[in-house]
Amino acid sequence: MVKLIHDVNPRKFMTLKGDFGRGILREYRDRVNKDYSANPNLDVLARVDEVFTGTDVLCGDRSFFKTDVVIYDGEDPHFSRDFIIGSNPFAAVLMDKILREGNFGYRIVNPRDIEDVVLSEPGEIDIIDSFLALRFERGPNEYLAKTLAKQITTRGKRVGKVPIAIPLRGLNLVIDANSPYGLNFELTEESSLISAPVLNPQDWFISYSFRDNFNRKITHYRGQFSTTDDNGLPILEREGERKFNICYSNGLTHYETFGFGTRKDDISIGYIESKSLSISGKRKKILIVNTNKK
Repeated sequence: MVKLIHDVNPRKFMTLKGDFGRGILREYRDRVNKDYSANPNLDVLARVDEVFTGTDVLCGDRSFFKTDVVIYDGEDPHFSRDFIIGSNPFAAVLMDKILREGNFGYRIVNPRDIEDVVLSEPGEIDIIDSFLALRFERGPNEYLAKTLAKQITTRGKRVGKVPIAIPLRGLNLVIDANSPYGLNFELTEESSLISAPVLNPQDWFISYSFRDNFNRKITHYRGQFSTTDDNGLPILEREGERKFNICYSNGLTHYETFGFGTRKDDISIGYIESKSLSISGKRKKILIVNTNKK
């Protein structure tokens, strides 16, 4: 385990950046190579200066890259090549494992934490992997859905009646040769299982369709909400201020919290569901919480 340099006055919620971020990134890459046989689905984290070149530009009062990657820090958007960008559910779980085992006083955020960030530091929200959603033991991600369902059943919960939200925080990442990703999720004592009927679309949701890169028709359902419950999941309402997008897939999917805007009065924050567990994105990042701060 590498020795990390901590900020003198760390904030409660923070992105991976600076000396701390660089140290964590080195440790993450070492773990990927040594413990996970350099699995390509984990090769998604990078420093901004590793991804972008000197041709990237600043424009007006907003810092952004030609690829539409925007980096925010609190309410003060600024251009920084020192951020760690990229994420997917596998990477987020491994990062949580590294933070937990290193006793650094940090962990990745859970859905409740994300809502606290929305209220206190909305500019920190870009695109954050939040939780897995399991509806049935079918596709997509059928193999992972079935292995998770077995673990959930042993804890006394029934899979299939009500969707189950599983925060990425507290999961373990294991090698699984039978998984199409070569990886799988494992419940731990710190894992949470949340009954989540909100993950089923309501009859008043707006449906919209589009075609993906393989010309397949994809249908999503969009609801609205303004506030969340104690678990950080949306409380639906017809005239809500925020968007809640559902692709309603029968198997295992994951939800991302997305945020656009730079100031408290113009930030739009919502949720969107994705079937892919491996795709990253240069607008995605891992948000962590200082467990020593109240």
